[in-house]
Amino acid sequence: MTRKARKAQPKGPAAAERGRSASEPTTFAQAFARLTPQRRAFVASYLERPNATRAAKAANYSEKTARSQGQRLLTSADVKTALRLGWAEAGMGAEEVRARTEEVARTTLEDFFSFERQEHRPYTYRPVAELLTELFAQIDFEERFAQRAGLSGKELKAHAAAQLQRRRDATRMELEMEADPYATRWVPGPPVLREVPRLDLAKARDLGVLHLAKKIKPTPNGLALELQDPEQARVLIGRLHGLWAKDDDAPSTDDGLPEGTGLEDASDEQLAAELTRLLGQGAG
Repeated sequence: MTRKARKAQPKGPAAAERGRSASEPTTFAQAFARLTPQRRAFVASYLERPNATRAAKAANYSEKTARSQGQRLLTSADVKTALRLGWAEAGMGAEEVRARTEEVARTTLEDFFSFERQEHRPYTYRPVAELLTELFAQIDFEERFAQRAGLSGKELKAHAAAQLQRRRDATRMELEMEADPYATRWVPGPPVLREVPRLDLAKARDLGVLHLAKKIKPTPNGLALELQDPEQARVLIGRLHGLWAKDDDAPSTDDGLPEGTGLEDASDEQLAAELTRLLGQGAG
């Protein structure tokens, strides 16, 4: 470097300031401009809704790698800086409050549950005569099986005990039919397939709606899910749009809100505070 070039370089505080601006952005626009196009798409989606998998998909990462790539990007220094500055500058404006409240209003259990097919044997009444015929056929089959299989020792003893129990059951059925030839019993019927709902948090995570769950807690019967109140959110959105007039079909009060909401006399400031509170619960 020439002496003239060295003299032209800034010194002191000016040089330090230029070094800081070159190494670390101070505004979201600066941080966003330094990202690759794919990372810009990720940051834009994540700022809209903080779900790494969803944002990675929006940035054109594959379905198989979206989750791992999303988590990896969140550890990247340039992405973390862009997100921090984006949130710092954006805050939560009116449009974001409205959008997030509408998201709560559209909450559906369908996003949190999957259905599995399971075999089920519903109980039904059957004539004892049919059951007795089937039992005699089973006794005969088990005898032929024991002979052909050459059961011996403990297996033969277990077979004999089971056959003895079957013959006792047959005797009981015969006595029932002597008392009532049309006797019936409440017994398991043929197996059928049925769909059983299952709480699927992985599905909700991939859809980016886990933040809409207000509470998830274990119970003796599995996990219990409580969602944010969509009805309350719809009331708030209706209030913003000037709905709930007196002549509407929906139950209303003189102030225009459905009774029982606690917001019948709310001012615009109080309503905005309630919106923020509702969204704050979703974040927690």
